[in-house]
Amino acid sequence: MSSDFIKKEKYSIEDLLEIMSLLRSENGCPWDKEQTHESIQRDFLEEVYEVLEAIERKDPAAVQEVRKQIRQRELDAQRDELLRKLQSGEIDPFSLFKDYVVMGDSRAVGFWYRDFLDKGRVLADGGHTIRNIEKQLDTLVSLNPSMIFLCYGLNDTSIGYWDTAESYVAEYVQWVKTIQEKLPNATIVVSSILPAKDPAFQQSKKWYNIPDWSAALEKACEANGILFANCDSLAEDHPNLWDPDGIH
Repeated sequence: MSSDFIKKEKYSIEDLLEIMSLLRSENGCPWDKEQTHESIQRDFLEEVYEVLEAIERKDPAAVQEVRKQIRQRELDAQRDELLRKLQSGEIDPFSLFKDYVVMGDSRAVGFWYRDFLDKGRVLADGGHTIRNIEKQLDTLVSLNPSMIFLCYGLNDTSIGYWDTAESYVAEYVQWVKTIQEKLPNATIVVSSILPAKDPAFQQSKKWYNIPDWSAALEKACEANGILFANCDSLAEDHPNLWDPDGIH
């Protein structure tokens, strides 16, 4: 490269293109020749952030919006790569659970009952609703997890504490905020309410309302900046995973 490139006091865009061509040529830099769009993502982002820092002094609001967009693209790329590895079997999904707590009802009990997760990190029991969170707050705080998964709704929709989906999700959001106050560094994920299936409706016809209550919960989470895991497609794609009772 040194024998082909002419040093100048100032360089143009054409010079930049020539430098790139020389670096990736047969006699160019071995490292540069190996790079792909995927491999340079991190370095590219670092350069972009440096440019943004320079621009920020003039228009902070616009730069902040660009930062958010870049970060979202980065998260989307990480999510897509993780999803690919999960679908290909390269990663066992339960191996991702390292510093966590799952809270919920009898459906959540299945995480430890079927040996997927550590029993000590599943704060769940049959008949539980979001109002049981209060009694478990001390245990939750002592575990101090970085991830908290809330898996309620089965009993909440049928037990009669809430007459409407709106009153239920309003209280749900308040409990999430209470947890956030106790553990401000934890990431909280609210799970959608899995539907019931026949013959479950013989036990409670109120379970017919689960889809509507779950949709209201998703809307409330979105409005309050709470992470929501919509599991509807999983329920539709794997109807054979339900127990014969149509509940679990």
